[in-house]
Amino acid sequence: MHRYRILFLCALLLTGCGKSGKPAAESTTTGGGAGAAATISLADVAGTWDGKVTLAGNDTVITVTELTATAEPTGWMMMVANAKTPTKMTSAPVTSVVAAGDSLVVDAGPYSSVLRAGQQVTTHGVYRLQDGKLVGTVVATYPASGQMLTLHSEATRRAAK
Repeated sequence: MHRYRILFLCALLLTGCGKSGKPAAESTTTGGGAGAAATISLADVAGTWDGKVTLAGNDTVITVTELTATAEPTGWMMMVANAKTPTKMTSAPVTSVVAAGDSLVVDAGPYSSVLRAGQQVTTHGVYRLQDGKLVGTVVATYPASGQMLTLHSEATRRAAK
């Protein structure tokens, strides 16, 4: 289990997800030339996002999410539901949020799995803004069994009322 986490963290470092020297809430978008990656700030993603989660490499939606993001690293909330019963949402406590370079890193849990009855799960997601959507890879870890799932998440910002 630890070996996979180390490999995942190394992959993050290799893809430019290193922590910036600025506090997360103060990150700004760069105006660099062609090929320069824009940085992301928490303010860029503040709002409510409706998401769909699939197994990596598969189009079948397995869970749906509702993420409420703030311009600060506190006050974030996530709700998760099995796609077969999307109205039965489970609270997934967001424990850490960091804006780093062009990525947003969000950790949640432990919380009751909506896919595996009776099991707890923690998630570690790395997201980027792509074409107005919050797109990312999430690793779900089931501490009791040590199993890990790699998931794909895509969320659309809910229109303000």
